[in-house]
Parts: sequence; structure tokens; C-alpha cells
Amino acid sequence: MPLEVFTAYGAAGRLEATLRASGYLFLSSALLRRIHAEAAEAVVLLFDQEAKLLAVRAPRPDDPPPALRSVSKEPSGVAVNIVPLLASYNFPKPRRKLRLPVQTRGDMLLVEMKTVDGGEAL
Repeated sequence: MPLEVFTAYGAAGRLEATLRASGYLFLSSALLRRIHAEAAEAVVLLFDQEAKLLAVRAPRPDDPPPALRSVSKEPSGVAVNIVPLLASYNFPKPRRKLRLPVQTRGDMLLVEMKTVDGGEAL
């Protein structure tokens, strides 16, 4: 059996989205691979206010520049500043890191934001 380099440390291999106390949304490498966005240097955020559902996808050529949100690359994924979105939709900034339910739909990640209003911290 050939030897393989182990790289799935930390959250890299888990399907994990967390909202940090700083207001940054962390998305694991495993999640990004699901939507073929592991090389993206920015993402686009879409929000359904009724369902409190945040969609995250890789940029498309026809996206206007203000829609692009730069990501900070980390060893196990990326982080994106969603403080403006939290403020715009009256979400409290979390006091501690929150794990958020996430699923994929096509080329988008769907992050449930309902727990941000009073969710359980990690």
C-alpha cells in the first residue's frame, strides 16, 4: 500500500461551519470541496431573511464587485467577515464560537443562522 501524506488535521476534513466571536464565518476545506470552491479567493453571500438561511457560493463572472467578500485562507479552511451581514439583519455578534448547521445544494453552502439568535456556544 502506498503511503499518503496526512493533511486532514483540525477541521479540514470535517464538514464544519462555525461563527467566531469576531464575526468571521469559518468554512472547512471539506465544505469548500463540496461546492468546488477550495481555490476561491472570495465568496458571494446570499441571505433568506424569512428562513434565516445564509447561502455561500464561489463568485461567478457576472457578479458585481460589491458582492464579492474576500476570504482569509487558513490551514484547515477559510474565514469570511460577516459582521456587516449580522448587523444588517439584526443578529447579535456571538460571544463565543458557534457551530452552525450546514448543507450543500448544488454550488452553494446553506448555513442555518437560526442558532445565532441564542445558539449554544462551543
